[in-house]
Amino acid sequence: MRKFAHLGVGLTLIFVVTLTYAASKNEVSGKHKENSLECADCHGVNEPAAAAEPEACIQCHGDMLDAEAVIFVDKKGKQTEHYVHDSHEAPIACTECHAAHKPTRLYCNKCHDFTNKVP
Repeated sequence: MRKFAHLGVGLTLIFVVTLTYAASKNEVSGKHKENSLECADCHGVNEPAAAAEPEACIQCHGDMLDAEAVIFVDKKGKQTEHYVHDSHEAPIACTECHAAHKPTRLYCNKCHDFTNKVP
């Protein structure tokens, strides 16, 4: 009987944690939340199953190809100027660096070692 009680408690805990994670993962956050955006504003549907398309970002933010250069600083303190939205690799999706539901990351650091933070 005790085994079944522990199993019930364990399953309930897993269910609650799963629901909490799912709710937080899909919740609009940051500047998008501050501007009262909802899922459908970027994803086209209220319950998205995938990341928004780059066109959704461009609709509000523009393609950013004409943005000013950014001074990048590596971990040794060396500074270099880059037009980060015009990558030397190829066009890169906005979501490679920017995210509304998880921490942002600097795509350039796949190969480089910059200390810059991504908004």
